[in-house]
Amino acid sequence: MEWISKIPLWVRIPLKILLPSLWIFSGFLLLIDDNVATKLYLLDFRKNSGFIFGIIFLICTALILCYIALYIIEYIKRKIENKKIKQVFGKLDNVYKQYLYDIYRTPSKTIRAQFGNATVVYLTAIQALGHGSTSVGRDVFDYFLQPWVINAINDEIAFAKNYIRKYKKNYKHLQKRKNFKDIKQNYENAIEFLKYMTESNTTDEEDW
Repeated sequence: MEWISKIPLWVRIPLKILLPSLWIFSGFLLLIDDNVATKLYLLDFRKNSGFIFGIIFLICTALILCYIALYIIEYIKRKIENKKIKQVFGKLDNVYKQYLYDIYRTPSKTIRAQFGNATVVYLTAIQALGHGSTSVGRDVFDYFLQPWVINAINDEIAFAKNYIRKYKKNYKHLQKRKNFKDIKQNYENAIEFLKYMTESNTTDEEDW
């Protein structure tokens, strides 16, 4: 039973590695056939300490199931939050969207503006913008995009790229559709959007 004294050393092993390893080892030790256990010289060990590994197996199983359940819950929460974020961003007036796009295009994703700027005040109120605690001038602050805004714009860029790829791939088929003019217009809008957001002058799929 000397292995019990070494348990504290196991704590140093990352849980995502330790837990599955214990679950697999204890489950293997409990469930293997006696002939296999004999060949591995584990039969006597299992008979003497099997109850301990049975407890370990049950605890690990319960913990793994809890982790899986928590992961699923967090995944669903993220999906719901992302959907809400897209809805909030999508409902913004074009004036506010354009302002956020302009900030996004800057290398630092920041802009220097007056504290009383109406657009800045509104975007700060809906937590689309944040600002530093120190003024850089008379009522002037550095404003930065909140992470959810950056993610929303990244999603729009990814959607535009995907739309362009699908359009090029299915062009011949799309030409036969009654709403082809609308599809083509959306394609052109996607190109213009990417040109503006990425400062690119090419429509080459390899570049996007």
